[in-house]
Amino acid sequence: ANTWASLGGAYADQGNLPVALGNYFSAIKIYTEIGDKLGIAFVQIGQGYIYGIQGNNIEAINHFHAALKTYIEIGYKRGVLVAHSNLSAIYLQEKNFPEAIKHQNLSRKISNEIGDKQGIADAEFALGDIYQGQGNYTEALKNLHLALSLYDEIKYKKGSARSHVQIGI
Repeated sequence: ANTWASLGGAYADQGNLPVALGNYFSAIKIYTEIGDKLGIAFVQIGQGYIYGIQGNNIEAINHFHAALKTYIEIGYKRGVLVAHSNLSAIYLQEKNFPEAIKHQNLSRKISNEIGDKQGIADAEFALGDIYQGQGNYTEALKNLHLALSLYDEIKYKKGSARSHVQIGI
């Protein structure tokens, strides 16, 4: 199951999405047979990501929600954080700003709980993106400057650069 899941991720990274999905389906089948809920949720995140790339937001949302439910059930906070962040991104694409904000705030809350400064910065950056999409530039700048400050603090140059670009926009 782990091999199929890894192959799914590798093919997804290469852009070969149909083969990636096939590998993910093989992984899910085995994870289900052996009762590995963490493995199932991990693959559901991968599937949701692929469906999102393909523009099939309904399937993406379904897979992210299924993974979220499992992560909550097994108490895996980092997975809960990732599922909320991915749901926020899809809702932003849909221009469903209230849902995007809700899920990103939940992602930020969990990042705070587990002490993940990059997760907090990523959530602030994403919130800046959402507020920018709404035309609420005051809130967008507030979140983007906070993200920049956190990225600088943890010396994450890619995040700092992205923040500078987004603030400039």
